[in-house]
Amino acid sequence: MMSQNRAHPRISIIVPTFNRHDGLKRCLSSLFALSDTNIANAELIVADNSPDANASDVFETLTANAPLPCKYVSETAPGVSNVRNSALEIAEGSLVAWLDDDQTAEPGWLDELVKAHDVYGATVSFGPTLPVLPESTRKYRSYFTRFFERPQLPQDGLIDAYFGCGHSLIDLVAIRQMLPENAPLFDVEANDLGGEDDRLFQMVLDKGGTIAWNRQAVAHEHPPAHRVKLSYTLQRSFVYGQGPSCSAIRRSPPDVPKLLYWMGVGVGQSTIYGLSALTLRILGDETWANWADKAIRGVGKVLWFPPFQLRFYGAAYNQRKPNADQTSDLEEDMEAETLREIEPATSGDKASQPAN
Repeated sequence: MMSQNRAHPRISIIVPTFNRHDGLKRCLSSLFALSDTNIANAELIVADNSPDANASDVFETLTANAPLPCKYVSETAPGVSNVRNSALEIAEGSLVAWLDDDQTAEPGWLDELVKAHDVYGATVSFGPTLPVLPESTRKYRSYFTRFFERPQLPQDGLIDAYFGCGHSLIDLVAIRQMLPENAPLFDVEANDLGGEDDRLFQMVLDKGGTIAWNRQAVAHEHPPAHRVKLSYTLQRSFVYGQGPSCSAIRRSPPDVPKLLYWMGVGVGQSTIYGLSALTLRILGDETWANWADKAIRGVGKVLWFPPFQLRFYGAAYNQRKPNADQTSDLEEDMEAETLREIEPATSGDKASQPAN
C-alpha cells in the first residue's frame, strides 16, 4: 500500500478496479479534474482485486501529481465484497464516495453528494448516472441507454429507493453503528453471487437509515462494446429479476408470503411481457427488446433458487475463461447502473426501488 500524508480527511473516495487500466485512467482523470471544494478534504483509494496486483504500476503513474492524497490496496482474494471491505479498512474518512472504474465524475459530483448528505442527514446519497454508449452501437440504442442508465428521479430529497454502490456516498460512521461490532459492511457471502450493495442498503432502510437523491450529482457510465449486446443485458436482467425473491428468502425468518408474492408477480410478468415481446419481434419492431427485458426479469423472480443463481463474480468469475476482449471487465457487479429490481419494503417499512 502506498500513500501520501495529509491531515485526517473527511471523505474517502474509493475506486475498486479489476484488470481495467484504460477505464481506471479515465475514472481517475475525471476525479483529478474536479474543482469541488470537498476535494480539499478528501483522499483517494484505489482497491485492486486482480490476482497479480497489476494496477499497482498504473496507480503510481496516474497519481504521481494527484491533487489529493492517494492510497493503493491490493486484495487478491476474489470477490466484490472482499475488495470493497479491504478498501474500507484503510479509509480514514467518515464519509465514503464510491466510483467504479468504468465511471467518470462530472464537475460538482463530490460536492453535490456531500450536499445531499449534509442537507438531508442521509445515510446514503445517490445521483443520476448517464451512459456513454460506444459510437458503434446503433441497433437497440434506446433500450441499451435505458438499461445502463440510473433511473431519473424528478425531485431532490429523501427517497425510499436505492441503487448500486458505484456512484454513491455513504455515511460510514452511521452504517457501522447499525452493524454488529467488527462486522464487514459488505457481506462476503455475496462475493460470487453479487448483490452485496443491495443487502447493505436494504439493511440501512431496515435499521431506520435514510437515502437521499440529488439530481446535480452526475456521473457517467462507459460500458464497453462487448457488454452492449442483448446476450449480455438479458442475462443480467434475469439476475436483477431474482433480487426481490432472494431478498425475501434471506430475511430472518424467511418471508415466505413475500416470496410467493414475488414469484406470482414473476409469472405474470414473464407471460404478459413475453407475449408482447414475441409479437413485436415478429412485427420487426425494435422495442421488443424492452419487453423481453421485463419478461426475463419476471422469469428471474420465479427461478431464483439454485441452480439458477448465476455466479458471475469472485472465484466463479476467475474460473471462467473469458474472451480476450472481456478480460478488462471489473467483476461485473461494479458495472452498469441499470434499472435494478429491489424488493419493496414490507408494510410499515420504507419502500425501496419498485420493480419493473
